[in-house]
Amino acid sequence: MVKNLILIDTSKDKIVINNVANTKIFSFNLSTNKFLNKKNIEYEIADTFLSESERDELFQHITKCYDWYYEKEINEKFEYLGVNLLNSSDSVEFFSYAILEAIKFFTIKNIIKKEKPEKIITDITLLTSLKHAIKNQKIDLQVFGNNENKELLWDKITIKQNLGKIPISFTISRKSFFRMKKILESIVCSACNLWIKPIKSEKESVLFLEFNPSEYKTLFSNLDNQKNIILLNRRRPAIWSINSIKTLLKNNSKLINFNDFISKNERNQIPKIINEYKKKLETDFSKSPKAFFFLDEDLWPIFRDIIIETYKIRIPEYIFFLTAMTNFFKKINVKATIMLNQLGETEKTILKIKKNNKTSILLEHAFANYTKETSKFSILSSHPILEDKIAVWGEIQKKYLIDFHDISPDRIFVTGSPKHDKFFHKIQNNKNKKRKTVLIAPHPITEITGQSNSELYDKYEQTVKEICRILDEMHNIDIIVKLHPSQLQHNELLGKIFKRIDESIPIHLSTPTNELIGNVDTVLTLSPEGMDPSTIILESLILEKPTMNIILDNHFYDYEVSKSNAIVSIMGTTNIREELQELIFNEKKRQHLIENGRKFVGNYMSNHGVASKNLAEIINRL
Repeated sequence: MVKNLILIDTSKDKIVINNVANTKIFSFNLSTNKFLNKKNIEYEIADTFLSESERDELFQHITKCYDWYYEKEINEKFEYLGVNLLNSSDSVEFFSYAILEAIKFFTIKNIIKKEKPEKIITDITLLTSLKHAIKNQKIDLQVFGNNENKELLWDKITIKQNLGKIPISFTISRKSFFRMKKILESIVCSACNLWIKPIKSEKESVLFLEFNPSEYKTLFSNLDNQKNIILLNRRRPAIWSINSIKTLLKNNSKLINFNDFISKNERNQIPKIINEYKKKLETDFSKSPKAFFFLDEDLWPIFRDIIIETYKIRIPEYIFFLTAMTNFFKKINVKATIMLNQLGETEKTILKIKKNNKTSILLEHAFANYTKETSKFSILSSHPILEDKIAVWGEIQKKYLIDFHDISPDRIFVTGSPKHDKFFHKIQNNKNKKRKTVLIAPHPITEITGQSNSELYDKYEQTVKEICRILDEMHNIDIIVKLHPSQLQHNELLGKIFKRIDESIPIHLSTPTNELIGNVDTVLTLSPEGMDPSTIILESLILEKPTMNIILDNHFYDYEVSKSNAIVSIMGTTNIREELQELIFNEKKRQHLIENGRKFVGNYMSNHGVASKNLAEIINRL
């Protein structure tokens, strides 16, 4: 036992730490670890006070309360136009925030239980969790650091583009993003006649949610031209690039101007409605929702402030969107809605607005690898809460949905992957080159499963450094990097790590993966969690590139791609030099992997190169 504890999360530079007798310091993240190491200050890593099994249990609880707002008393108070306003929030954003806060709370509880301190000096970012953890205990508190507002995943938007070989990335506020998006769409859509007219029509329409037109241009070109093709994009404009605009114009597709579907009277009433719901947020949550009771704790006091403040900011946009889209469905005869996930703000809202007799299809868009052992993570793909129908890439995925989620075969279409049609039309092998090119595709650490910790972040950085060092020593090898298309903070950190290693390494943000993979010899993917292999693995196999998956959390799952010996899978940097040497230079080994990759792709994916046509035929028949 010690008398004093110092808990440091983000405000490490706001406190002067001396070697005080009978005091222990606990670090809550990797950057703090590095800071303390640099200062030669002894500390303990807080992550070690919460076991993997405890983290897994927290994940299970958090994913069960993702729709906490449907408890009867809450649902009745927050209904608007027949839809629960609180449902409009992004579920993944909620998971990401809630799991981190729950982990911090139970980590603090475990530290206090072991150390039994008399006084705690705490970083202000941990204060809410700490106060809740020590309630009814006589422990003195001292706080340091500035009270910074916590931000959720979509409070800021990261814009990524490549200008030639130069990666451009910048982050702006959610409010600024929507303002810029509105201006861009107003100019382009008005000039190109891309707005859908707000006139009641019996002509059938198909509504696509959050689709990139340039990525699915073959799908759009195969759709029935007797139907209206309408796109609804809130997270990223559908007119983001010249290719996207050309695709929309070529297929006579339209976008929705929300202002066109809101009457003058509704516009005048909306401010009053917004204020009413904001007042409810302030007054109606004195009692904790039942969903936040788990492991003998009421965690609502930890989550309450950030959840309510976020809703206060977003309620105006949710009300505006709900009003416009409710009117849209009254005027436009939407025969079917096609989406890429069911957990985003746009998708969740539309699924609740649309009439029950209208078809919705969830199009699988990632390399799904769930087994019985990892099926607990399938909530992240929304399989357990599938609303209607789903289009999958092959029979393996269909069997999984039937066996583990009891989804009727009648609700499953085996279409193949429309976005990968172009991959099958361009298979390029680079042979007999003096210099070899290796593509490194690092999958960022996501905190959503609750298993990330400072040790994993440190291991990731050391692995990247070791790989680059080994490849550099092999000579005649060029490295290029493709960052994951997400706005996770670790993505930005990875870019900085590669630049510190070698400024000349090209880092691609938005370059199409088929172009990158098609022009390299070998692909290396880094998976921080073995349960979540990157889609680039599958894309590399389609393009017949020998591929290695480096798993960092020491959890190996017997996925079909591994059982087929289609890739090389290794844990961390064990024997990595020898494995890389074989993968890059041993032609017999490379050819063996390519052959096994062809067989795997043949079994895993249907309708090679014609998936867009296949899915379009299904949509046309609806």
